[in-house]
Amino acid sequence: MERSLTDIKYNYDFINEKIAEAAMKAGKTRDDITFLSATKTVEPEYINYAISLGLSYIGENKVQELLSKYDQYNLENCSLQFIGHLQSNKVRQIVGKVDLIQSIDSMKLAKEVSKCSLKNNITSDILVEVNIGKEENKSGVMPEMLEELVEEISTLPAVNVKGLMTIPPICEKKDEIRRYFEKMNRLFLDISSKKLDNVSMDILSMGMSSDYYEAILEGANMVRIGSALFGNRIYKFGGSDMAGFVDKIKRMWDSPDDEYEYDDYSYEDNNKDSYDDEDSYEEQREHQREVRRSERSERRRYTSDSYTDSDSGNKVVNINASTKIQVILFKPERFGDETRGIADEINKNRTVVLNLEDTNKDMSRRIIDFLSGVTYAKKGKIKKIANATFIIMPENVDFTGDDLLGELENNGVIF
Repeated sequence: MERSLTDIKYNYDFINEKIAEAAMKAGKTRDDITFLSATKTVEPEYINYAISLGLSYIGENKVQELLSKYDQYNLENCSLQFIGHLQSNKVRQIVGKVDLIQSIDSMKLAKEVSKCSLKNNITSDILVEVNIGKEENKSGVMPEMLEELVEEISTLPAVNVKGLMTIPPICEKKDEIRRYFEKMNRLFLDISSKKLDNVSMDILSMGMSSDYYEAILEGANMVRIGSALFGNRIYKFGGSDMAGFVDKIKRMWDSPDDEYEYDDYSYEDNNKDSYDDEDSYEEQREHQREVRRSERSERRRYTSDSYTDSDSGNKVVNINASTKIQVILFKPERFGDETRGIADEINKNRTVVLNLEDTNKDMSRRIIDFLSGVTYAKKGKIKKIANATFIIMPENVDFTGDDLLGELENNGVIF
């Protein structure tokens, strides 16, 4: 799936409009809200294009990816920040390269930032990450321990606490997510009132692609938006063996560090959450011409040998050890615009991996039923590869040798 500069421009303008609208409802101005874009898996050329549009803040959530793209960023008028989970042994690699570290959740990590900052003769700005939902699988200090941690960090040299950051639990309803944001804002105001040394409490970073609007309504002055700007994340695989592909798949299921993987919430019309069979039919008709074009380009993209299926006469591409393939990961939370996006990719003959681990059981069944119909209509294949995890392949793509499921199991994939 190629990113479109036209789409990025449209998305950028739309997001700014929604930020301004939410800010006004919250009694603020557009200038009161910082729009930071999460740029995980986004190529530097597209990041720099967004910067040319006026984007002033970008955030990476993997140290290795940040370093690999660092020299290609156009940072003359843009702030680079780190927004993902950070290991203490990697702090030295980003101190001095980023303007703000948003994910400090322990005294050990804060001490390492202080140590590396002193060594580089600089002062580092940080946010303290709060696990507002008290979830076991997420980083962040527990709310009841926040004040103590901030007070301890405030005593460290070469470190300034600039505010708080959080990633709330996934919620089905807007009022549920707003309760977490409201609770976070109360903590923010409480810490602000303490007037601690080296603690300014300027930034409350919360809200991502699917919930930034609600976050602003509840007090956020920085939002971290990725897929709503750049589109769904694109993971490119290649290597000498299937294990490399498997490792990539496994890493995709790590808890997101910067934002929920997907943005499927529409602020314009709550009645557009459903996507019925008639919509599906019209959507398929709209994409017929594009599909025929993409079939040719898709076949050229794959580098492996091919053969003709004698039964269907269709071209079948054998994805083997040396092949580079492009897989699009989806983790939908509910049935709606996100499901339409998945159907679009299926209709474009893309290979899709679908993770429903965090999706409501009834919602998962609805999503699978719908996408199975879309896949069947395209003569594609849908295979369950792990618990609540599926791969959807177009007609012209298949795996030779061992069955895909066997390959994954043999390589120890356990989600």
